[in-house]
Amino acid sequence: MVFVVVLSALVAGLPGLGSPARAAAAPVAAPVEPSGDGIVAVPPPCPVYGVDCHASATPTGLWSPGALAAADPATRAALEALQEKAIANTFAHHDLPASDREAVLSWGRHDALAELWILVMEAVQTPAAERTAEQRLVAVWMGGEVATKQAQYAAQAAGAEYARWAGMDVRAYWQLVYSGASQDDIKA
Repeated sequence: MVFVVVLSALVAGLPGLGSPARAAAAPVAAPVEPSGDGIVAVPPPCPVYGVDCHASATPTGLWSPGALAAADPATRAALEALQEKAIANTFAHHDLPASDREAVLSWGRHDALAELWILVMEAVQTPAAERTAEQRLVAVWMGGEVATKQAQYAAQAAGAEYARWAGMDVRAYWQLVYSGASQDDIKA
């Protein structure tokens, strides 16, 4: 309790930190070059990250770029549409304006991902005859992803069982598998 009081007194006593409005309005001085006075006023820090935010630092979406790149164009469009619905649902649940998209994709990302998962599960659990075209594409994509992962794991587990049977180092086998080694590397 004493620590909190001391900490809040320290923060209140620091210039620009006692009041969020004052901190946002005050320009930040940063050294630029040794010639002249060497100090230039720069804009205040990004309100989302608390430091300089660059366009490249803002997440572009909820899906991994690899998942979208591997999908065919129709499935990619369905996945992106589902993503937009998840983001819109997050706006609605938190009473946020649409201009807060970057905030939802950064600090609100977990909520948006939960919304996306709910939509994916709805697509999978909806009876096939009642699915929209979008839900049908997402359900097929999800089924393919799960089947692929199950087949990969089954093959890897069989390899581990062989390594155990052959008296090889099973831990080394799994290290090779998880490092992305080729079949030839694993056989060696």
